[in-house]
Amino acid sequence: MGRATIKIDSRGQFAGHETFPLRLLWLKKAFDAIGDGADCRTFQEQDAITRFGIGRNMAVSMRYWALASGLFTEADRMIAPTGLGHAILSDDGLDPYLEQSSTIWLAHWHMASTPAMTTTAYYAFNLLNAIEFDPAMLLDQLMALVESNGWRATRGTLKRDIEVFLRSYVRRADTLNEDAAEPLLAELALIRVARL
Repeated sequence: MGRATIKIDSRGQFAGHETFPLRLLWLKKAFDAIGDGADCRTFQEQDAITRFGIGRNMAVSMRYWALASGLFTEADRMIAPTGLGHAILSDDGLDPYLEQSSTIWLAHWHMASTPAMTTTAYYAFNLLNAIEFDPAMLLDQLMALVESNGWRATRGTLKRDIEVFLRSYVRRADTLNEDAAEPLLAELALIRVARL
């Protein structure tokens, strides 16, 4: 099957993460802040900076990753933990601080199997027919996917999404500042930078 003929039964999503990869404690912070449920604007309000201890754009990103992880759901303008999210992230939960790799694998599985929320991850882990790839190749294939499905996304949007996807899964060599904090999914070591 040619890459341009692949159809996905949802609208692709290539934004929402505000260009931040999922950070280690974001899911626990989200859980603690919203309890059994809160207005979905909780992550966008001015006091989100003090509530979460991060910048406003990071708080918006936290909401995106909470939903993408499958541990939270949003309906009727309310965001709440799923039953599984509650079982894992509550203070007496199975793994509230995501210390077990199985919890990280679960979040990865949800992201890699949900094209409506994390289209680039879905495509890369399910449809990209290559052991090795470079960002330009992935960009071309995603652009073809966008065009064949009639979605609206620019090359610039796709490029940023690919950058976030790679930063989410690739361990960073430079971890000297907060921006370089190891992303949660990098622990799985699913994608590595090829050294020539």
